[in-house]
Amino acid sequence: MLLVAMMPFAMQAQHYASTHIDTTVKACGSYTWNVTNQTYDSTGAYVAFTGDTLWILDLTIYPVYNDTLPMSVNGGCTYTWGNQTYNTPGYHSQTFRSSKNCDSTVTVDVVINSAASVTYYDTVCEMRIWKGDTLTTSGTYNKNIPTSVSNTGCDSVLTLNLVVIQPEQKWGDTIVSSCYKIIGYMWDANSMEFPEILTSYDTTSELYTLGNKTMYHPRTVARCFDTNFTVHFVVKPRGLYEINPVSCDSYTLVVGSSTYEYTFSRPDTITLKKAAANGCDSLIVVNVTINPTPVVTITGDTRVAKGESATLIGSSNQTVNYLWSTGETTETIVTEPLYSNKDYFLVGTNPSTGCQMTTYVTVLANDGINGAEEENITIYPNPTTAMLNIAAAESVKSIAIFNIAGQQMMSVHDTQTIDLRSLSNGTYVVRIELANGAISTRTIVLSK
Repeated sequence: MLLVAMMPFAMQAQHYASTHIDTTVKACGSYTWNVTNQTYDSTGAYVAFTGDTLWILDLTIYPVYNDTLPMSVNGGCTYTWGNQTYNTPGYHSQTFRSSKNCDSTVTVDVVINSAASVTYYDTVCEMRIWKGDTLTTSGTYNKNIPTSVSNTGCDSVLTLNLVVIQPEQKWGDTIVSSCYKIIGYMWDANSMEFPEILTSYDTTSELYTLGNKTMYHPRTVARCFDTNFTVHFVVKPRGLYEINPVSCDSYTLVVGSSTYEYTFSRPDTITLKKAAANGCDSLIVVNVTINPTPVVTITGDTRVAKGESATLIGSSNQTVNYLWSTGETTETIVTEPLYSNKDYFLVGTNPSTGCQMTTYVTVLANDGINGAEEENITIYPNPTTAMLNIAAAESVKSIAIFNIAGQQMMSVHDTQTIDLRSLSNGTYVVRIELANGAISTRTIVLSK
């Protein structure tokens, strides 16, 4: 066990030591005793026990100083202090050794009236006026400033290391090219500026030339030159395409990887980035005309006895030209005598817009059919956003969906519902066949 105590060590009389070691130390500022690994900064006697050994340290600490004198010393032209001579102003420090062989650092603020020698470095364009002289070439220049001029009580020598850049004559011709128009163009190449704010040009390809521009002043190190440049501005035209599509119900335009859907008449402008052959943007101006498709229905005889003819009547919500599957173009037709079920269709075409719709009907020709009448079939909701439901007295055998061009889009069997979410918005014809053979067609509108 290690015990440490200050002298007098008689206070430790209760400890027994078979060995004791005395150490006398004189130190500057502080001392670290390796017996205790402690640092002491004051004079005194210190004891420590390690086992049965008593250690005694007789320590004397001599002071050291690190001070700044609270005054300024006017050194005139130079100032000598200790073993140093100073010719520059500011704080200067020296280390002094005391009679006890301890170092102390003292700092003093020295005031010098004028430096004995000062050197300057400068880089200029074309010339430099220094101390009354006009200097136009690079070199080292000296000036003696006597005491009578400097008024500092000291002679001074000034030295200027000068680099003079000679002005250059720079000539050139360049073309600035831009798509469509140039607004507020400022050219600055290699530090040669043309502070020209241009008007907006919006035109086909033309060449605009600015006259020669010569710049002289102010010259600086960065712009030590005269310039005479001609700048030509070329304005390149954009690609421009105009299309005027006319479509029924909707129109789809595919441009590259983008698809544009139009469901009503309107103008539109599509910008294709850097698509023109000259690297400029291309514009596609689209004036879409969307015409509604006519709704065409067939009424009349949908069931007749065998050997009888059926009267079928076409109707539409628009003025249309009719064309029956029989080749007739009248609004009403009378079929030939029927001895079996037969399908008929009617195409109604609006002569002004060209939009058309095809509707279908099946005329039943047999005896004693007790199937559901067409008017007993209900379709809802109509218009629909997704699901279409069929309600009938008989079970539904099949449902087929046709677009207005007569193309079959979907078909399901043995169900009374059909999901239309995969179809685009528009008008469709629904053909329903019941289990008893009765067939009915209806027109629906899908609006998601």
